[in-house]
Amino acid sequence: MPYRGRLLRAYRTGDRARYDEQGRLRFIGRGDGQVKLNGYRLDLPALEQRLRRQPGILDCALLVRERNGVKQLLCAWTGKADASPQALLRQLPTWQRPHACVRVEALPLTAHGKLDRAALLRRLEEPLERCASALDPDQRGCAQLWSELLGCEVGAADQDFFLCGGNSLLALQLVALCQSAGAGANLGLADLQANSRLDQFSRLLRSHGLAPERLLERAATPEQPLVLSRSAA
Repeated sequence: MPYRGRLLRAYRTGDRARYDEQGRLRFIGRGDGQVKLNGYRLDLPALEQRLRRQPGILDCALLVRERNGVKQLLCAWTGKADASPQALLRQLPTWQRPHACVRVEALPLTAHGKLDRAALLRRLEEPLERCASALDPDQRGCAQLWSELLGCEVGAADQDFFLCGGNSLLALQLVALCQSAGAGANLGLADLQANSRLDQFSRLLRSHGLAPERLLERAATPEQPLVLSRSAA
């Protein structure tokens, strides 16, 4: 492209920018559906297209909201009540996984027939808050534990540890915490993988006689080393 009398190579990045009064280039957004989330660039339209190909899912939309300075990816989808995008989402890298997935009857549209993302975000707030208020005391304790461990807000019974950003290292840390709090070698990584939803994890702790408060106390005392049992590997 021509620049100050010379031909320079330029790259079509999709970024939108403008020159200010001082001649400096100012970034003002993207010209496509890409967003930057937790240091990664995520192509929302491409991921939405993959979700629409899942059995039973008619349409979907991905949104980004910010809570307490932390950006969260939300997924809203329409389709059969027994359908779910979870099978695909669990195959994605942790940084691509939505914080929460909510089934809605229809996606709101603007007067021009385009997706009304602002209206959809407002519509999602109610079910997300309702899910949080519907947790029993043990589930609320588990949600607090997961939130502290994962560094994001967890507040729905059907949220999955691995879809909320959990990885193998964090899973081992959580298992070690359970073992040190009294579960011993009776609880391993396979148990967490088989009970990765918040409500399932709450029942798992209850079956081992563990209270979430005990785990929160252990997590607050980092000076006590956590030793992982061989059964967790």
